[in-house]
Formats: sequence, structure tokens, C-alpha cells
Amino acid sequence: MGKSWETIEKPNFIGRKYIDKSLFKYGIAIPKEYISKFLENIQGNTVELGKSKEIKLVFNDYEDECSIRNINNKSKSQTIQIRYDGNSQLKEYLKNKFSYTYNLIEDEEEIETDEYIDIYKGNELNTFYIKENTHKNLELHKNVIDFINTIKTTSMSKSYKIPLLWAFYNNGNIKLKINEDDIYNSFKEFYEKEENAKDLENQKSTQNYKNWGKKEYIKLAKDSPIKHLA
Repeated sequence: MGKSWETIEKPNFIGRKYIDKSLFKYGIAIPKEYISKFLENIQGNTVELGKSKEIKLVFNDYEDECSIRNINNKSKSQTIQIRYDGNSQLKEYLKNKFSYTYNLIEDEEEIETDEYIDIYKGNELNTFYIKENTHKNLELHKNVIDFINTIKTTSMSKSYKIPLLWAFYNNGNIKLKINEDDIYNSFKEFYEKEENAKDLENQKSTQNYKNWGKKEYIKLAKDSPIKHLA
């Protein structure tokens, strides 16, 4: 098994937990170096030995209640765990969400996975926000990076590749495929800004861009960045 936890410097960030077998069976054991961060977001900042408090886990598309427990195992140090042993609905959600790792665990004893959850404290006490990072999402991220690198290294003297890239970026909601409407809207928005329009103003064939419609912008895209990237 690879690393279990990782610290990332982000606002309200508690820790990054890599997916393992225990997450599918009963819950999450919190390492001692992360305990104080969790308890800061618990009412009273403590959980009594042998007792638990109800907490809420909020995922991107699902939320559920479970508990945070201070396990009485006669150890000198605290043993704090997030537990949902009897919550079959939450466990089923996790199996479906992280099916890549779940299937690895079913097939092999020792696994290496790139799936993890980032855990954040919420504005409300006893509430923790979870950002899921699945194998599929990470593959998509790699494809996006490869595409951006292709754009960056494609030789074009004008600014035309920028609005094309912006169409794929889609204000952060990355698209792997775009249509003519996406291209038109991105080009029009980009060149409506005066500081971006110099390439069009300096060429006779594009000086009339302010009167352009969809047809002209699509032609511009196909004649330059799309042509070079095809």
C-alpha cells in the first residue's frame, strides 16, 4: 500500500486521505498528527474517551451523517476515528465512487491507487466537506494538461489559439469536445475586448470584425488554430 495521508497547504484544509480497504469497511482512522485539526471543528473541541459525537460528511453529490469516536483501547495516546460501520448507504456510495480502488482491493492484497479524498472543515461545527478525486477525474486532468501543452507548443504568430483554448476551458468546467457555438461564443467574447483585438485590426481581411457574426468567427478559427491543430 502506498502513502495513506498527505498535508496540502489550502484554506480550511485538514488532510488528504488516500483510499484504502478500511474506508469501505468501517470508516477512517485519523493519524495523531491530524487529530487536533479535526477536533478544532468539533463542538467543544474534544470527544470524551469511549464516546462519540455525530458529524456530517458533505461530498460533491451526496451527504450523510456518521460519528467521530474516541476509541477506548487503553492506549496512552488518543485513537480518533470517523465511523460509519452500520451505514450501508454511505459505504455503498463510497464503493461506487471509488470503484477503481475497490476493484483493486478485491483482486489484490497490496495495491497502489491514485484515488483520494481531500477533507475540509466547514463553517458549521461537526461538518466536514469532502472533495473526491477519482481515477477517472485524474485521467481527465491528464488529458487536459496534454491538450494545453499541445496548444502552447503549436506555432502561431497571432492570438487566435487563446480563445480556442478558452472555449475548452469553459470557465473551469473543462470540455474535451467543443462545437461551433462554443467556438463562436469564445472568439466573440475574447475579441470584444479592445486589448485583444489588435491582431484583427492590423489585418485588412479582419478589420471589419466588429460587424462579424458566427460564420466569420468560425471561419477565422478554422483557418488558423483549428487548421494548425488538426
